[in-house]
Amino acid sequence: MKFSRIMLTAIAGLSLAGCAQTRVQTAAVAEPAPQAVKASSNTVGKVARTPVHDLVTKVAERKQVPVALAHAIVRQESNYNPSAVGRGGPLGLTQIKCQTARGLGFKGDCSQLKDAETNLVWGLEHLHRAIRRGGASCKGVALHQMGLYATPRCTAYGSEVMTIAANFSRTGVASK
Repeated sequence: MKFSRIMLTAIAGLSLAGCAQTRVQTAAVAEPAPQAVKASSNTVGKVARTPVHDLVTKVAERKQVPVALAHAIVRQESNYNPSAVGRGGPLGLTQIKCQTARGLGFKGDCSQLKDAETNLVWGLEHLHRAIRRGGASCKGVALHQMGLYATPRCTAYGSEVMTIAANFSRTGVASK
């Protein structure tokens, strides 16, 4: 019954596609073909040479996070804007919340997370732990967004970040 409703909704949506553009996101999507980023793949050919890009690469290597995934997260979350502030309080390049950083061991003032390097250290620590639990894959990236104790599953967010990471691995540019 639930499947029939979903199919009817999908058919109705497709029939209206010519009238308006809509974007439907599902809570979970099928795991894409295994294109996991290897944890050891921290060297990339053409890396953009800006101070922020170099800092992302440096901290990713220090935190043992695949460089392509680190760049993909930063691209997705803040578009490399260290001053980014999201709704609900996430800060900086990785859009980490102060409460999340505190749960990882951060003891400073929340305003310190506006510093690019401090933000990367704690944001990529969170990503490192998510990858350790869910793998350097869509599931691991999704855990980074959903929370470390969520059920590991591939989401639209995880798929999008993995696409950006694959583009970065191939071209040295974190693009969608």
